[in-house]
Amino acid sequence: MIGKAHPSIKFQMFDAAVNHGRGNAIRILQRAVLVADDGAWGPLSQAALNSMQDLRGHNDVLLRFLGYRFKFWARLAKFDAFGRGWTNRGADNLIFAAEDN
Repeated sequence: MIGKAHPSIKFQMFDAAVNHGRGNAIRILQRAVLVADDGAWGPLSQAALNSMQDLRGHNDVLLRFLGYRFKFWARLAKFDAFGRGWTNRGADNLIFAAEDN
């Protein structure tokens, strides 16, 4: 799906897809790479990912992705009930991302 991406980005995408569904995971990555978040991964999304990784490094993409993922959680209606667990998962993913680089 996301072709040429650093393995740490692929891991985070997999984790997001399992938890939020493929379309939402794609939308979050699209926001991170500054393209329209339509949930369909196509050539423009891939080009934006490639460009951002090449110009700014995969860590920028990774941090932006995780930041937008926290924003996604915060907008969910069930955040009051489940937000503590979601943010804990996000914190674990940040720690894993730091170790995975």
